[in-house]
Amino acid sequence: MATPLRTVIGVDAGGTGTRAVLLDHTGRALSLARTGPGNPTSAGLDLAVTNIVAACTGAFTAAPEPVAQPDVIALCMAGVIAAGGRVPEVEAALVEAGFGATVAFKGDVLAAYFSATADPDGAVVIVGTGATGARIRDGEFEAMSDGLGWLIGDEGSGFWIGQQVVRAVCAALDGRGPDTALVDALMGLIDIEPQLSQPWRDERLMRILTWAYARRPVELSVAARLVTEVGDDPVAAGIVAEAAARVVTNVGSVTGADTDGPIVLGGSVVAPGSPVGRLVAAELGERVRHARDGIAGAALVALRELGVRADAEVLARISTGLAALP
Repeated sequence: MATPLRTVIGVDAGGTGTRAVLLDHTGRALSLARTGPGNPTSAGLDLAVTNIVAACTGAFTAAPEPVAQPDVIALCMAGVIAAGGRVPEVEAALVEAGFGATVAFKGDVLAAYFSATADPDGAVVIVGTGATGARIRDGEFEAMSDGLGWLIGDEGSGFWIGQQVVRAVCAALDGRGPDTALVDALMGLIDIEPQLSQPWRDERLMRILTWAYARRPVELSVAARLVTEVGDDPVAAGIVAEAAARVVTNVGSVTGADTDGPIVLGGSVVAPGSPVGRLVAAELGERVRHARDGIAGAALVALRELGVRADAEVLARISTGLAALP
């Protein structure tokens, strides 16, 4: 009888879905399972726990050959660091489901970092709706920057860009700022009738006021894409340039003089080919790597927790194996 393989499970628990991959100790991906949202903050604790356990169970039971119970389950999710580094309800539910593994709770930012590089020392900046930077030392967080939310932080993020677009349009309609193609672009997003009337003001400004204050502030991020849709517009170009400068500042705050590892960029705002991403990559140079699939990063984190080799060759093996799984 064959000796069962030593295994780990890496989990990428996101706001829209959860994925769990079962790997052997060499980084060979054996099986993958997908379930619903696994972020307790956005999905609620009970649903998140249910989906995480279902994903782990699905990955384990789908193994194509006899395997031992996983030694480690690396669970990567947003907000876990702020929550104290663990979610006891998840641990209890995994035990109840029959898992005796060590559960390592890690931030989703760490999974993003290790999706792009196996280097244990470097930096990562995730810029989507929000913006968070982190310095990674020996595979763990050593310092963080921003990620403070739309009200007091997230500079250069999708929300920040969208807010600047709305501000610029209002300034143009008020005569406080230059005319911009963003005016027509923003009005194309707004299909709401104004609930305010000031005959001495531009009616479009009343529509913007009604639209903007009828939604959660962070939803202004919907306007961020307009800076890429208006062509050669100086105001839009200025917003892009300032967003890039703020992202670079974020990077600088977590990379000291003694940090010379890779800089991983993740999130739609700094994706390869995006306007902000191009400027940031040009400024930061050859150290830039782009985050790929968070489940690959979660898998590498799991192997690191097991204490086995988790280098660039292993990361490539993980990525190739994941691509081949149904």
